[in-house]
Parts: sequence; C-alpha cells; structure tokens
Amino acid sequence: MKDKQKLHEKSWFKPTIVIIVILLVIGLVKILVYKPFDDLFKKFKQNTVEAESYDMDSIITQTDPYLGSPKALVKIVEFGDFACPYCQLASSVMREVTLEYGDDIFYQFRDFTVVSPQSIWLAQAANCANEQNKFWPMHDQLFQKQGQITESNIYQIAQGMGIEINKFRSCLESERFKNEIYDDFLTGQNLGVQGTPTFFINGYKFDGVPEKENLKKLIDRMMFIEDNL
Repeated sequence: MKDKQKLHEKSWFKPTIVIIVILLVIGLVKILVYKPFDDLFKKFKQNTVEAESYDMDSIITQTDPYLGSPKALVKIVEFGDFACPYCQLASSVMREVTLEYGDDIFYQFRDFTVVSPQSIWLAQAANCANEQNKFWPMHDQLFQKQGQITESNIYQIAQGMGIEINKFRSCLESERFKNEIYDDFLTGQNLGVQGTPTFFINGYKFDGVPEKENLKKLIDRMMFIEDNL
C-alpha cells in the first residue's frame, strides 16, 4: 500500500514541477519582453518621462514599407528581423494595432538582420515581394511560418499571395536589395540598436515586444500630447 502511495506521489510530483517551471519561464519572458513599454507608460502617466532624443524624420525613409499615414501624429519605426522569435511576437501585436488605428498612426518596418545566417535572405524575400506591392502579406507569412521557410518553398508561398514568380525569382537571385538592407542595418547601429525588435515612437526608443494594451495607451497619450501642443 505504501509503495502504491509513493508511486502515486511521484507520478503527480513530476508533471507538477514541469507545470511550475513552464509558468515561471512564461512569467520571466513577460517581464523581460513587456517591461520596457510598461515602464514608459507609467512615466508618461506620472509626467516624468525625459524629452525625446531621436529625430523621426531622419529615421523614417521614403522607400521602406509602411502602414497608416505619414501625416499621423504618432509615428512608429521598427527595426526587426524575420528570423527573430521576439519580432514574431511583436508582428502580431503591431498588425492588430495598425488595423485598429488605421491612418491615425504611421508604422514602418526596417531591416536589422542579426539573428541568423538566413536573416538577410529572408529580408531580401520581403523586399522583393514589396516590389510587387506584397510586402505585408509576405511579412505575415515569414513570421507565421518562421523556421519553416526555405529556398525550395518560398516560391510556392509567394505564388499563394499572387506574386509573379519569374520577377520574384529574378529579384531574389540578383540580391539587388542587399545594399538597402545593409543601409537599414547601419542606420540601426548609428541609432544604438543592439537587438530586435527595437522601436522608435515619436522620438522615444524602446527595446522588446510591446504588450498591446500598454502600447495603445501610449499611442493615445502621445496623440493627446501632440493634439495639445
């Protein structure tokens, strides 16, 4: 009887430990990933945030893809990497936020290819899709299928979103966007970007994945400030 009780206790103990470890890891990830935006929103509420230190006009480009309106009061530029798991988390948040705010915000994506040897190739695929006005569908697919994209299936994925394959293949093979991707990287470096994702929002710099509700509160607060200048 005692042996059965011990066996039952052991069988219950192991999965419980695993669950506790998973919950601790999730909690740690949330703290590390979401904390920067949470802290900044608190500073805005307390009116203790320092003055903006980055010129958005020098960060925003005429060539990189964007959503929303260039005339919006709140401008957001992300430096990201399609091989970055944190950028994958950020992508779903940003797509939801841009859909909700529409032309009330401006959101631009720039490449900062540092995560893996495949990063530059993935960025080239996105830029080649952009030539055919398909950047955002490709952006979504690259993040949704992160780790599954290969040189053999990229054409099938591109075809599925209505991309003309011969032009897309020619663009990828020519590597003609390598210099543009490198320019994005150099700009990021000059701005002090050290990892992905990094966001610049109305002159403020943030590292990490934004928690959706905190980001929305931050956008609303910035809109209020800009409206009352």
